Amino acid sequence: MDDVADIEDIDAEWLGNALDTEVRAVGIEQIGTGQTGAAYRLTLDAEGLPPTMIAKVAAGDEAARQRVGPGYRNEVGFYAHLRDGLDVRAPKCWHATISDDALRFTLLLEDLAPRVPGVQADGCSSSVQKPRSSTSPASTHPGGTIRRCTTSTSWRGRPRKARRSSGTW
Repeated sequence: MDDVADIEDIDAEWLGNALDTEVRAVGIEQIGTGQTGAAYRLTLDAEGLPPTMIAKVAAGDEAARQRVGPGYRNEVGFYAHLRDGLDVRAPKCWHATISDDALRFTLLLEDLAPRVPGVQADGCSSSVQKPRSSTSPASTHPGGTIRRCTTSTSWRGRPRKARRSSGTW
């Protein structure tokens, strides 16, 4: 069995091997917009596992995957090597693997539903827009304003240093 799977490869047998347990059945539903990868909600029939989890896999053609390969490697590395040692809120990772060329990866993560992914513009309003300078290269943008986001940072807590483990991810 290949540890790295595309969504077409993920079935009950593959999951059983990856998670070291019997998976009797799996349902797959695409979620999210998939900017650089694809995310799916897996509905599981298995003992000792949650009823759902999220599968994240690489998306796009080979050229697109080559462009974002370092990002794939960083995300898999975070879940495989850093997450458990940091005091951060992040989904539990059940499985994290990436191909040597970083063109394929598979993450099996805790499903945080009913939470939904954030929107970068949330927290921005027209009342916090700042006019652009007429000499700014961005001043030709329609509307001529720069949006400044105002959000609370109380969730951050004290900054913590993270160290990369030896070897490559």
